Amino acid sequence: MMKRFFGNISMLFSDIVGLIRPLVYHLQYQHFRQIGCIQTQNKALAILGNGPSLRNFKPAMNIDVCTVNFSANTENFFLLKPKIYVMSDPEFFRGADREDVRMLWNNLQKVNWNLTLLLPYTFPKYFVEQMEANTFVKVKRFCEYFWEPQLDINKRLQKWWFKKGLLAPRTQNVMIPSLFNALLFGYKTIFLYGVEHSWLNLTFVDEHNVVMQKDTHYYGTKLRPWTHVDKDRTPMKLHEVLSMLQHTFESYWQIREFADYLGDVSIINKTPESFIDAFERG
Repeated sequence: MMKRFFGNISMLFSDIVGLIRPLVYHLQYQHFRQIGCIQTQNKALAILGNGPSLRNFKPAMNIDVCTVNFSANTENFFLLKPKIYVMSDPEFFRGADREDVRMLWNNLQKVNWNLTLLLPYTFPKYFVEQMEANTFVKVKRFCEYFWEPQLDINKRLQKWWFKKGLLAPRTQNVMIPSLFNALLFGYKTIFLYGVEHSWLNLTFVDEHNVVMQKDTHYYGTKLRPWTHVDKDRTPMKLHEVLSMLQHTFESYWQIREFADYLGDVSIINKTPESFIDAFERG
């Protein structure tokens, strides 16, 4: 009995300490808070990853579309005219020396339909102003900070904070904030396309002990090292890659649990041979 009591005290202390960082985060960025009130959407939403199976995607009538990352650098972007566009990697605002990033900036200025651009709170104000120079583009900010409590009562509290947009699942991949914020926007039916997430099959260690990946998208494939999302893009060790992938797939299960908490929400993974095991297949 005493062992269980002290175990609960230890978990409570850990939960409180874990909550400090997101609280400080909100004190710093509260003036940016825009997403957090569940709305109502009459249409379904198709969230498009950039996996190779997206080559076979055919948009349905009367459905909203969300695209991510470098999709604006493809012809499909201007054909599909997505309603929502999501970026989460800091490289999108600090990568002025990269041709693909500059091309992305230019293409977003060519948008001639209403587009909601979702960016983390931490993206700088000058980048927001740069994107909104195109009057068709409206930026909304989203929270990236997570809290992973151990006690059941705090896990229920976590869902309430999710609903207010004050916390989010751990963002290891752009599809996570795309899907999570789709729920906050009030979409009841969400389809996932091009989300193979088959990195385990495409990762290897080369003769120099560099952890490499075959980075495969519908618009092309290239070989590159796994790197951290820091300014210097420092190489990742294999155990760091595996830990990151663990957090990625755990975040999908947190989204599944949040969708169940909201009720009357269907998330259907339409991607053949996807590694995501949290959602219904379709």
